[in-house]
Amino acid sequence: TCGSGIRRRNVLCSNSQISQCFQFMWVVPKEQEPCTADADCQWIVEDWSACSSSCGHGMRRRAVHCSGNASHLCEGRGPRPAEAERCSSYDGCRWNVGDWSACSSTCGGGTRSRRGAGGG
Repeated sequence: TCGSGIRRRNVLCSNSQISQCFQFMWVVPKEQEPCTADADCQWIVEDWSACSSSCGHGMRRRAVHCSGNASHLCEGRGPRPAEAERCSSYDGCRWNVGDWSACSSTCGGGTRSRRGAGGG
């Protein structure tokens, strides 16, 4: 387990005669007390999101939390994993091109041009 809780125990008089126990011992031992367990504490890391940019550099994010909802207990087991990082994606990059110009020659060989720019 990971986190704060209460641990319990049975408190009984050894000879089952409660009146005799109170005759010699005025304070009854506690039956429960607060406790903290960190043996099973671990960082829970979810999958990365898609990159925020489909053409160039961006950021991607993920959720990170402690299994016992007590970050201070997980921090003793290792540093908190990153929740964001830079990323690059070029799947959405496309050429934006204009229309062809008229041919530079009205008879025979010539050239045509068009403007283009990369973008996403």
